[in-house]
Amino acid sequence: MSTSAPHSLRILENPLELALRAEDLESANSDPPFSLAMKSSSSRRSDDFPFSSRRIPALHFTTGDHKDYHLTTDTVDRVNMAGLVRVIDYVERVARLVDR
Repeated sequence: MSTSAPHSLRILENPLELALRAEDLESANSDPPFSLAMKSSSSRRSDDFPFSSRRIPALHFTTGDHKDYHLTTDTVDRVNMAGLVRVIDYVERVARLVDR
């Protein structure tokens, strides 16, 4: 299970111009809101690293990690399912802002 609080969400953003502004990410953040953390760098273990390392704009949404994150010992029981559903709903709202 993820060690992050259920109401926190880390968002990593590439320093290049994105189609979204921080205000857009906040406006999509509905009740109960996540505590958003914007970061300009990512870990080599993150899914967005191949993009951000080449300066390709990327957003990374996560409910947190754990000691086995992206290792062969990572198993499905470690997925924060309730958090995942909330993140999917949030990403849908963000995608609708991009599509405007």
